Amino acid sequence: MIYARKGEKLEQSLEEHIGQCLKALEDLKNTRFWKIIGAAELELRTAIVFHDSGKIFYQKNLRKGKLSFSGHEIFSAYILKRFLWHYRKHAKTSDLELRCSWGDLSIAAVLYHHHAMGVKKRVESLRKNELRFPSQKEFEEILAEHGEILLKNLEFLESEAVKLALEMLNSDLRRFLADGRVKTADIAYESYDIIKRTWECFQKDVYFRKMMIALTTALVICDYRGVREENGGKRGFEKIVDDFIELYKIGYAPSRGL
Repeated sequence: MIYARKGEKLEQSLEEHIGQCLKALEDLKNTRFWKIIGAAELELRTAIVFHDSGKIFYQKNLRKGKLSFSGHEIFSAYILKRFLWHYRKHAKTSDLELRCSWGDLSIAAVLYHHHAMGVKKRVESLRKNELRFPSQKEFEEILAEHGEILLKNLEFLESEAVKLALEMLNSDLRRFLADGRVKTADIAYESYDIIKRTWECFQKDVYFRKMMIALTTALVICDYRGVREENGGKRGFEKIVDDFIELYKIGYAPSRGL
């Protein structure tokens, strides 16, 4: 099982988490916020499916019964970028070409869904992060499971193109494992192009600016609502997210009283 969350008492698989996040997306459709992001549903779905993909590199680094995924969003953005590059080569339809910022928006939302500032500092920190994999065999098992999860949840794209893209993606990811270690510095180096591209789009394209902020907000909402807490409880920010959904729910009439 690939963990999206792993603590001493609570764990959640990546597959379950993505499924819960996609359910949260459906809840957003009943809010006024959907008027802003509804046109970017394709981008949001894509971002949700890939937002925790970077956690595959952390699966064998258990410490005191817990897994820490610090910096995973940078890995996730890279994985999504490579998938989209391969997918475009194999897709028969022109949906992605008609919306040139499609991939850029999804990648940007994934890159910033945990921290809105200091991404370059986090990349530098990631370069020093030591992640291990005991064997190539175990890494291959993780890649296979990850591919199955992606294939299951990318049903809104061309299935054959997705399969071919995933094969090529796995080839890309294999080169980041050597001698039982994840080559974090190499991935960090590759991520600078992603950051540069994101901010070029942000500075020159008003639509991109608006949608990047909205899409990142939507991804954060879905991410928090996709977390299963122990005994059904919720943390403080999750309650704020629920309040946001309730406030913007279609037909919601706030009280006029103080």
